[in-house]
Amino acid sequence: MTVDLATKPASYDLSRRAACCFSAFGAKRMIVESYHPGRVLLAGDAAHVMSSIGGQGMNTGFADAEMLAAILPSLLCNPEQMPRSLAAYDRIRRRSYEVAANRAERGMWLGTRRGRLASWFRKHLIRDVLFSPLMQRHLAPHFAMLTVPYRNLNWVPRKWLTTD
Repeated sequence: MTVDLATKPASYDLSRRAACCFSAFGAKRMIVESYHPGRVLLAGDAAHVMSSIGGQGMNTGFADAEMLAAILPSLLCNPEQMPRSLAAYDRIRRRSYEVAANRAERGMWLGTRRGRLASWFRKHLIRDVLFSPLMQRHLAPHFAMLTVPYRNLNWVPRKWLTTD
């Protein structure tokens, strides 16, 4: 016996209703030309968009904000260092975005393949390769974004953050 989850919980039959709208979800990837156009500083989704798989975009945005929170107080005291520091911010955050967006793109590609062959391939790739003893120690850090460059301030060289 199969249970239609759309009708059972609410006891509302949707089978005779016409669809009123459709939405296609596709992988997106966009980045601004500059993380600091003029006197504006961009971070998170305002600076970059990537496919929403595994939280890469959210975590990359948190890392953007963390870096800005670290450099802004010193820039207010040393405004002459602003061009150098903001160029470093742009360079560092752009590199993190590229790695995270590529990872999200690969995850979306793998997760959205359809058909029996694609399903078989995905199942065996995940079960036999990704969960193999050889890959286990690399899998969790990869998907938790622990291997994205400059994922937090501990990975950014101090000389890139100082304005002295």
